[in-house]
Amino acid sequence: MAISDFERDWLALTHAVDQIDGIIGGSKLKTANQDDKKSAVIGIVQMLEFEIADDKWTKGGKDTAPLSAGVTRGRTYWSA
Repeated sequence: MAISDFERDWLALTHAVDQIDGIIGGSKLKTANQDDKKSAVIGIVQMLEFEIADDKWTKGGKDTAPLSAGVTRGRTYWSA
């Protein structure tokens, strides 16, 4: 059974949070320097912020709190 575009897009957003956590935790971009890691994180954060602002997620029954938490972690990492 195929999943809808909505569900596929939601899954991509949750994977974006995983990417942030992986960069922060050291399992992603292992050979990148700190500036490149921060640049990658802030790019993901900006995309997530744009998506979180779209009410289609909450109207579609999705809890955006985990995405917001990922944004917070990413912004904290980026500003350190």
